[in-house]
Amino acid sequence: MAAASGAVLVMTPGICTYFGCRPLGPVGWAIAGGAAGIAAAIGAFDGGCAGNSDNVKPT
Repeated sequence: MAAASGAVLVMTPGICTYFGCRPLGPVGWAIAGGAAGIAAAIGAFDGGCAGNSDNVKPT
């Protein structure tokens, strides 16, 4: 849902200029989609270790 609302903000001409941005072209969408896909893949294969304070041993 957040990606869809972000896409609407970026691609709507009147709204995007209000926020000081320009609509994305095909290369921009490819970069954004690739980054989102890589982030999702890392999150799926991470095993839940990143950011989990339960795995930290007390010193």
